[in-house]
Amino acid sequence: QLTLKKGWVTFQYLHNPDYGFADEEIFVMLELSSSAQVNVYVVPDRNEYERFVAGSRPDSIAEFEGVVSVEEKFLAARGQGIIIESPQGEASIGLAIDFS
Repeated sequence: QLTLKKGWVTFQYLHNPDYGFADEEIFVMLELSSSAQVNVYVVPDRNEYERFVAGSRPDSIAEFEGVVSVEEKFLAARGQGIIIESPQGEASIGLAIDFS
């Protein structure tokens, strides 16, 4: 469970390079639910999060803007992750990332 205040942003890995998986792509199932609308950006690496925080639009693989839920399966490369932004108000977010 994550809580993001208005304007806050977080990054979560879909394919964490520290988990010891092989360098190849893996299938991941992302399930997200939020108490308020959030923006979710699937990005190739954490550097895109750093760029986003610095004010640049992320170079995203997929975008889900103004959503309260996301249920998607991805083929994720090593280091790939998601940026979650709460643009309108405090959001309590449930997040599950399953590997298959």
